[in-house]
Amino acid sequence: MLELDALIPTQSGFRLPPATRRAMTAHVRSGGDFRDVRSPSGRPAPIVVDRFPDGRLFVRDGLHRVTAIRLGRAEPRLWTGEYRICDMTYPMYTTADVADSWFTPFDPRTEVRLPDVAEFKAGVAALLAEGRDPHPFIRSNRWRYCRDRRPTDTFESFARHWLLPDTFG
Repeated sequence: MLELDALIPTQSGFRLPPATRRAMTAHVRSGGDFRDVRSPSGRPAPIVVDRFPDGRLFVRDGLHRVTAIRLGRAEPRLWTGEYRICDMTYPMYTTADVADSWFTPFDPRTEVRLPDVAEFKAGVAALLAEGRDPHPFIRSNRWRYCRDRRPTDTFESFARHWLLPDTFG
């Protein structure tokens, strides 16, 4: 098990609409969990928690699920099978790796990724398809995929805003 209070989001807000978020919370409140979540290709898709050498734990994938668990589960923790831990370094996050489809480098200690970066990633993919180097585009368009971390970029704050229209990002 993994305590929710130890987790730090890497994203600045929600991508999913309030109705979906309500359904996720209801699922957890009725005893449901997220152990059997699958990707569109059918592969297991657990919540991904990146552990850094300084001991910090950042949620890379699963912000919506973690927030639903925070609101819907009596014990504030992820259950075994709902998550996987990946050991990372900060340079791995702050350096684009186009071979591994890491197009949005940022420093999770001081920055957060915006909720929806699909359009930006599509722009990088188009440059790659044309055989062009995407690094200048990535560097000059950081504002399209990340912003400075704020004190409110926490799961506690996200839980308070869970059912509100998306007004932050």
